This record gives sequence, C-alpha cells and structure tokens, in this order.
Amino acid sequence: METLFYLLAIIQILLGAYLVWQGMRWLAYVRRRLYSDPGFYAPRVAVLCPCKGIEPGLERNLVSLTEFERQNYEVFFILASEKDPARSIVERVAKSSRVKTNTVIAGNPVNCGEKVNNLRIAVEQLPEEFDVLVFTDSDGRPGKHWLHYL
Repeated sequence: METLFYLLAIIQILLGAYLVWQGMRWLAYVRRRLYSDPGFYAPRVAVLCPCKGIEPGLERNLVSLTEFERQNYEVFFILASEKDPARSIVERVAKSSRVKTNTVIAGNPVNCGEKVNNLRIAVEQLPEEFDVLVFTDSDGRPGKHWLHYL
C-alpha cells in the first residue's frame, strides 16, 4: 500500500511539473503575440471621447489619443455645446493631429445624462464604415499600444 502511495505521489508531482511547464510555454506565446502584427485583420476603429470643461492635463490626454501605434482609426471628440471651454483645446489637438479627427456637437441632453447623450449622438452620426467602437474618457492618458492591445 505504501508503494502505491509513493507511486501516485510521484505521478502527481510529475503532472504538476508538466502543467507548470505548459503554463510557461503559453505565457511566452501570449507575450510574443502581444508584440506581433495582428496579420490581415485590421478593423476600422472609431475612438469616441466625450469632453467637458478644462481639466488638468486635458490637452496632453487628447493628444495621446492621436498617437496610437495603429493606422486604421479616427478620433471623435464629442462636446455638448459649441461654447464648452474644452473646444479650443479640442480644435488645437485636431489641427496638429496626424490621424483624422472629428468634433461632434451633441447638443443638450433630453431624458438622459450629458455624457450618455454625447455618446449616443456620436454613435448615431458615425458612418457605417467602422467595425469597432472604442469609448474612452478625456481624463485618461492611454499609452501608444493601448488600442492595439484592446
């Protein structure tokens, strides 16, 4: 009986070691794929960013949305009104952007919050050419690879 116990214990240890090795191989595969080209699949992406007022770092945050390591995307800055203080910054960022940017004026909300209204209006006005919609906020500063990882 004792021999059977030791045999099963050794099998369990070997199986555990094999599974750890397989897990490490899988982790290495995932890390390689993160930095590789996605291949032929490159969907058209719309990055939607509602903006309201001037907050610390707003211009740098918006500029980071135009600097992704990706080619096939457009940025949509959404404002509730033309008088929003963020509009001047949005226009300055759009003017210096290397990717196509659009400014959407959503208007006053009806029966919903302002941010929800801004996003709803922007989605309704999007051309059908976009395969993927990415929603982000103006107070975040994603890195250059964020859109690729997403």
